[in-house]
Order: sequence, then C-alpha cells, then structure tokens
Amino acid sequence: ALTFCQNNHVLLAATSCGKLVAMDVATSSSTIVETTTPDHVATSTIVTDTKDEYVATFANGANKGCIHIYSLTGLKLIRTLPLLSNLPSSPTCIAFMQQVLLVACCNHDVYTFDVKHQLVGRQEEELHKRGDYPVRIVTSSSLQDVFFLVSFGAITKIPMVVNNDKDDSNDSNKTISTNRQYHGMLFVDFLSDDNEMVVVEQPWLDVVAGLPDPLDRRVYGA
Repeated sequence: ALTFCQNNHVLLAATSCGKLVAMDVATSSSTIVETTTPDHVATSTIVTDTKDEYVATFANGANKGCIHIYSLTGLKLIRTLPLLSNLPSSPTCIAFMQQVLLVACCNHDVYTFDVKHQLVGRQEEELHKRGDYPVRIVTSSSLQDVFFLVSFGAITKIPMVVNNDKDDSNDSNKTISTNRQYHGMLFVDFLSDDNEMVVVEQPWLDVVAGLPDPLDRRVYGA
C-alpha cells in the first residue's frame, strides 16, 4: 500500500513484512516502524487526514482486521481501534474526513472515529439489503458534511453528521442518495476542490471478452 502526503512531501509505504515506511522525498530520509497486524497480514490501505497530521493503516485479516492510527511526526502510534472483532460485519475500507476516520463494513454500517475521542457507530439500515459491499470511501475537503460510499455498482452520498435539529429536515445534504449510473467501478475520487469526480469503470462485458475461449459450451433452450 502507498500514499503521498502533499502538504509535507512524504511518501508512505507499507511492506508485506509488516513495516510502515515514511520517506521524505526532498531529503530522502526515512522513518521505519513495525506494525502489528493479525496473523502477519500485510497492510492493504494507508490514509492520511487533510492536514497530513495523522496516518491510519488498515489490515484486513483474522478477527476482522486491525486499524492503527499514527502521528505522522516520527510515526508514533497513537492508538489501535478497539473492538473490531465485535463488529457485526467485517470492515472493508477506511478514509479520513478532516480529522475523523470513517470505517465502512461489508453490511454498509459506517463507523466514525475521532482521533482524540472514541469510536462511535452509526447504522445505515436502508443500505443493508444490497447485494454488494463498499470498497471505497470518497471525501472532499470542500464537502465537509457528506461523504460517498462506493461499491462496484453504486455511489451513495451519506451525511457526515445527523443531528436532531428539525430545521435541517429540508436540507438535501441530510438525506442518503444513490447513483447507479456506473457499473464495474475500479476507481472513484475527486480531482479537485471544485467537486469534480472521476470514475474509472470496467464494464463486465469487456472483462468477459478478454477471457480465453471456454473449454466446453452447452446451449440450452430452443
């Protein structure tokens, strides 16, 4: 897993042997720390907050994986997210929104974790009946009240904070909406703060066309 911190020009890399490396591109100096993952599972995701102050690593494996949060200065471990093994569904992807870490699970439950406080769960009941699962969380620095949950066939806009103010009942950003225009999505992200999104999709018919000829073919029906 790789990610680049634009604010301080640091390249972060997770190795298959359980090490997290931070390399300063300008000076070529490196900081290396040992990460603790279940059953020596390699880290699959590295994310940083918008100010490049915190780093979160995600390794999906035994006991539903583990998530560590580090301070980017010296790669000091701040804490490990507790009770992941007790979640009703396994985490699939993580992302920072400002200094809040979002954790999405297979059943579309979304958990928010403030680096300075505790893990708070928020259920998304109306998404539980879907046959897919989220593979990516997309955020934008210019959209501080919503994030986007991406599966292979849908992009869902979800409000970041749900409060009890009745005056917000007509606010479109307080409702969940889904876009099913794209299929077989491989990558989704924002290009800039102007809320311009890029979607890379791989239609499944193209995937099938790239497969070798079948060893056996049977035609059913008239």
